[in-house]
Amino acid sequence: MLIAALALCVCSEDLVITSEHFRLTTAVADSERLDEVIGDLEQLWINATELFGFEHSTDELIDVFFYDTAEAYQLAEQKLTQGAFATSYAFSDYNTKSSHVVLQPPSSPSVLERIGIPKQSRKLLVHEAAHAFFYGIYNNYRSFPDWWAEGYATWLAAETGIDRGWMDSRSSDPNSSTREQQLLDILDSDRLPSVEALLLGKLEGLTGGEKYAYYELFFRFLMETTSDAKKVELFREARRLGAGWDSRCDSRWSLKRSSETWQESK
Repeated sequence: MLIAALALCVCSEDLVITSEHFRLTTAVADSERLDEVIGDLEQLWINATELFGFEHSTDELIDVFFYDTAEAYQLAEQKLTQGAFATSYAFSDYNTKSSHVVLQPPSSPSVLERIGIPKQSRKLLVHEAAHAFFYGIYNNYRSFPDWWAEGYATWLAAETGIDRGWMDSRSSDPNSSTREQQLLDILDSDRLPSVEALLLGKLEGLTGGEKYAYYELFFRFLMETTSDAKKVELFREARRLGAGWDSRCDSRWSLKRSSETWQESK
């Protein structure tokens, strides 16, 4: 049934490219231009495996769909998630363990021939594929909070971009620098919720964009101030514990102490 659902996302003119771990379905460009996307996805696999501390739990390829028009994207999205991500233009579907992104910004074939796949599209493809990777190794995925889910996907997208040479640093990315400015604005207006509120998902006073800024930058803070061994320990514990993992991991990973340090550093 899930295979049939994914089949509905494929058009007869789509190009299907398979690599060691991914299956990319698209009508965006020819295989030569898409080689860089395949390279990004395989680099993501390396980075995700290193971050999470273990391999993906299935031998099946991860499906990535890259649409050439918003109309094609929305048609597939409607079939899978019934409009929930119609105007997001990028999403991952837990049931099919697949990711879906539309070409951004819209570009003609002649433009793509000159510049290749836009960096924004490459970043979104990696971000959404990171979610799909995570679905395959965490059966308790739905119990994880938004700050965690969006934090690791954004972190891995930047890591991959830096490794692949299309991102100089996290702050050099326009979206990330916008998030940084958003958080500074929240701080200046004395509206930054406590980290406890973040962990509990109680961020009612923030807009959607401000919440994402908090998710991204708090996760970055944890990754940049935590040893590699502790990171692996955290992800292994999260996989084992499931719902409520943040409080039960606290004594072992010192989330509370990290939270206090974050608050003090701001």
